[in-house]
Amino acid sequence: MTKIVLAVLAVVVLVVADRAANDLKLIHEINTNPKSTWTAGYNSYFDGLTVNDVISRLGRPRLVSRYVSPRTNEVKEYDLRKAYPKCTWPITNEGQCGATWAIAGVLTMGERMCIKSQGKFNSQLSAEYVMACDTNNFGCGGGYLDKMADFLINHGTVTESCVPYTSQQGNVIPCPTSCTNSTEPFVLYKATSAKQFKLGEIAQIYETIYNRGPVEAGFVVWSDFIQYKSGVYQKSPRATQYGLHTARIVGWGVTEAGLKYWICSNQWGKFNCTY
Repeated sequence: MTKIVLAVLAVVVLVVADRAANDLKLIHEINTNPKSTWTAGYNSYFDGLTVNDVISRLGRPRLVSRYVSPRTNEVKEYDLRKAYPKCTWPITNEGQCGATWAIAGVLTMGERMCIKSQGKFNSQLSAEYVMACDTNNFGCGGGYLDKMADFLINHGTVTESCVPYTSQQGNVIPCPTSCTNSTEPFVLYKATSAKQFKLGEIAQIYETIYNRGPVEAGFVVWSDFIQYKSGVYQKSPRATQYGLHTARIVGWGVTEAGLKYWICSNQWGKFNCTY
């Protein structure tokens, strides 16, 4: 992964020779490379999928930031899941739908609401509602993080129990006006504000995660990222760009060798990547 932060680039349309998404030869190359900082392996999430299946699910981020040295008084390691275990929820499996832009967005918002309320608000928010009702984005076809943030500020979303995620097969429901899966009241929860970090504002991202909760981030997906299992991800020499994706940054750390990394999470699982 490249030096990521919170935003998006123009969409790159890629044409590749289709093949199985899992690449056993690439896994062997990474695991036998003495300079590799991570371990590759077969990823069952992509069973039966081709490379073009994966690319078709990737999204539409717009900006990518670069790393600058953080302030000297920064905490060297931090993990929101350990700091606020009651305010961390599992990520919805998007299925055959490019929904991570919405899933990561509502998880970020809901977990921040839980942290701010000291656990009094403890409901997962609905990505399905955002996908169904945000007409400035594209449902299962992906979305822009800034436009999604505007939607959450100006319109809001309901709880997951009110409108659960049902787009696993790539079909988004019409915008609902009542709860589809319960008798609970139809209540819209709104974000108060949003910030898109500019180039060079990595130290501010540290402070935001530490003081407020997770941030949503757009990043470049390289072909080898599909095989990530553990360690600190850095793209391998022959990796090619597949597209763009969305995750939450929930913390950071540093290896014994001094390699700094983000702790990130998406529906493919948890991963660590260099700045």
